[in-house]
Amino acid sequence: MTSGNVPVTSHQAYFTRDAVGQIAQTTVADVEDCLAGRFGFDVLVPPGTS
Repeated sequence: MTSGNVPVTSHQAYFTRDAVGQIAQTTVADVEDCLAGRFGFDVLVPPGTS
C-alpha cells in the first residue's frame, strides 16, 4: 500500500454461487434454530448472559 502503482482490491473469492448458497443455508438454519430456542457453537452471546 506504500507503492503508488499497486492497486488494492478487496478479496472476492467467497463470492461464488456455491459459497453464497452455503452462506444463505447456514443463515436460514441459524435463524430457524434461534426461533426454536436451539443455540449452537456459533452463538456469540448465549441467551441470559448479556
